[in-house]
Amino acid sequence: VASEDKSASKTSGIIKASVTVNTEDSDTNSTSVSRRLRFSCGAFAIPHPDKQAKGGEDAYFVNSKLDVVGVFDGVGGWASLGIDPKLYSQKLSALTAHKINQYGAKFIMKALSEAVDENEHIGSSTACVVSLSEEGTLSGLNLGDSGVMVVRNSEAIYRSVDQQHYFNCPYQVGSDSADSIEEDSGIIQVNLQDGDWVVVGTDGLFDNCFAEDIVSEISWHEQKRPPGKFDPEYLAESVARLAFSFAMDTRRDTPFAVNARQSGHHYIGGKMDDITCIICRVMLNENYKKNSEL
Repeated sequence: VASEDKSASKTSGIIKASVTVNTEDSDTNSTSVSRRLRFSCGAFAIPHPDKQAKGGEDAYFVNSKLDVVGVFDGVGGWASLGIDPKLYSQKLSALTAHKINQYGAKFIMKALSEAVDENEHIGSSTACVVSLSEEGTLSGLNLGDSGVMVVRNSEAIYRSVDQQHYFNCPYQVGSDSADSIEEDSGIIQVNLQDGDWVVVGTDGLFDNCFAEDIVSEISWHEQKRPPGKFDPEYLAESVARLAFSFAMDTRRDTPFAVNARQSGHHYIGGKMDDITCIICRVMLNENYKKNSEL
């Protein structure tokens, strides 16, 4: 099991952001009139400044047809062995997205398990994949220290639990890891409502932002935008850049600093890392409404 690089350098530099949205056709009809709610998603990624040239080591996908999103964080410890951590996480993301298109949104565990088995790269990664079911439930799994949060009426009503073997060594799947998708993942089941926000991110987001920081950014966005004009893409970028600014702050108290002190380490400030943020607005499905009126 590889651990993360604990040398959290706070170097400044030009931010390179990349957005990769999965628009692959699916065998499953996601515009089904039986789906009362749907996602409207935006995503934004900021690589660690030292890893800007290669785009960082996080990976993610957004499947707007099936309302499924996932984030993956390549474990940085492999770099000390001369292995690029991004190769494993990017392949895992691509394979998982492809298999969800094959099997449908209800089979996240099957898709991710097969993706792990078929990933030929050396390395390991955390994984957090969730979907919006036809019943209006946020369903999925989280393995490691990426995570998901649900915000309703300016309050965080749900936050997934981080999984770590010890400080800064998350649960992970991949080479030489005994962790298992089937046996070790935290299962996510949250009933959603129209107007909820779902925030999915790697540890670069949640190590630097407390829940109230993210809630505050979402509330500000709601206040500034008229109803029906919310922009998840803009909000994802805003939250990711907020996390980046906190990562650069050497004096700010952050979740990472709190966890470090609780584990016996003297640490204050943010933790520079790759930051990936996906934000989904839960909305009524217009197709469902029209069908109900027939």
